[in-house]
Amino acid sequence: MPYTPTTWNPGIAPGISAANLNNLETQYDQAIADTLVRVVKTADESIVSSEVMQNDDELVIPVAANTDYAFMGIIVAQSASATPGIDYTFTVPAAITEGGWQDTQSGTGSTLIAFATEDDMNLGAETRATVIWGYLQNGANAGNLQFQWAQKTSNGTATTVKAGSYLVLYG
Repeated sequence: MPYTPTTWNPGIAPGISAANLNNLETQYDQAIADTLVRVVKTADESIVSSEVMQNDDELVIPVAANTDYAFMGIIVAQSASATPGIDYTFTVPAAITEGGWQDTQSGTGSTLIAFATEDDMNLGAETRATVIWGYLQNGANAGNLQFQWAQKTSNGTATTVKAGSYLVLYG
């Protein structure tokens, strides 16, 4: 359900002025806006005959210098053939302090995957999804948390990351 701010009127909450309630709600709205960023893929994106990692056109979120983040997302991918599959990773600004990521393909409790290190998902001529999560302690360089992907095995049948895939950044 979408959030609709309330315009507080005098006398609605005894002992608290309408101006103070409106100010509090504005501060709350700003705190949420400052700590949560969500990007949702609005269109399917396909790669044909390429194992070269590429930046996803939409799944990218700016990150500030010297800031800590957690992130999660769901990537939905598809191919009409069992052959190509998908390789994927994240890139981040240079000289991070610490961080890494995992997904449901790498198994519960496994070691974090380093940024720019690829994981993969066999698609088996189906539409499949993986849940991705991680954290980033960013260093002195601002930049982007960027989802990258390619075909696992180069193939003339397209590998597609589907609209509705998303990333959420908490910081």
